[in-house]
This record gives sequence, structure tokens and C-alpha cells, in this order.
Amino acid sequence: MMATDCREQISKLVKESTDDGIKGEMFKREEYLKEIRFGDVADIILLYISLQSDIESIGRVNTIDFQSLLKKAWFCWTKNNKDFQSLDSAWSSGPGPLGGTAGAAEMYISYFPGITIHERLGHFFFYPIRFGHSWENYKNKHIKIYVFPKWRRNFEKIEVVLDLAETVCKEIRKL
Repeated sequence: MMATDCREQISKLVKESTDDGIKGEMFKREEYLKEIRFGDVADIILLYISLQSDIESIGRVNTIDFQSLLKKAWFCWTKNNKDFQSLDSAWSSGPGPLGGTAGAAEMYISYFPGITIHERLGHFFFYPIRFGHSWENYKNKHIKIYVFPKWRRNFEKIEVVLDLAETVCKEIRKL
């Protein structure tokens, strides 16, 4: 899919989203729905990557290389986008018991949706849906229900996130 088609498709999905499937009072609160976190941005990046026509090729990248590439692009992006500057701390981790504490980015990549449990990015995207911990399940049960409504409330900011997603895809293709 062409970059403009991916952008249009994601924008359309966000605009058409509803709050109907949201469960849990905390997740229905307007202050929660207006707050953009690391995972909300990362989910849009992954969705953008998943829509690429050359996903088979992109999917060959090692997940650890993807993580490094995303981290590098993230710092540059947050530095240049004042609406997201507070998210530069997502990659921060600190000292603590058993080696330290994980930042939001490390928690996201390792546990939810768990990209780094797969060797390659393609393994993450094409993991069979029947096993539950798959991209399709994550997209349908988390992104569509919980993330799109947040972006609908922050729609004016989504273009810069799609710019980051496009940058990440270009950098993956260079590897």
C-alpha cells in the first residue's frame, strides 16, 4: 500500500471509531481518552507498518534492531514535536531491584504487545491468531477499541505520528 493510502486508511479508521467497546470506567473517562501515551503512538506506528505492501520484506528485521531504530527515531521526533516532548522519557529506565526499572517503551516492546518475544518483526505480525497473543488480536481487541477513540479526540496530532511511522518504515528498509 502506498504511504498516502496507509495514512488515509488509518485516518478513516480513527474518524469512524466509537467509544462503544470500551470497558472499564477509567478507560471511559474523558481525561484518560484525551491523554496520549507512548503505547498510543507506538500502536499507530505498528499499524502503519502492518499496512505496508512490502511487509514481508520489512518483517525480516530483527525485533531488537527495530527497537533500536524506533528509539533513535523517537528521540529525534519528540525533540522536534512540542506536543510530544513529554514522551521522550518513555525510553528512560532507572536503578532498582533486580537490575532496574523499565520505562514505558521497554514495557510496551517486551510485554504488551510483546514484540521482542519474537525474533523478527514479521513473526510478530504473522503470529497465528489462534494462539491469542497475535497482532490481529491485539489490533482488534486493543487498538480499535481503546486507541482509536483516543486519537479521534487528538486527531489534529495524528499527522505527525504518521510522519514518524513513515520515517521508521524508511529506516527499516535501509537495514
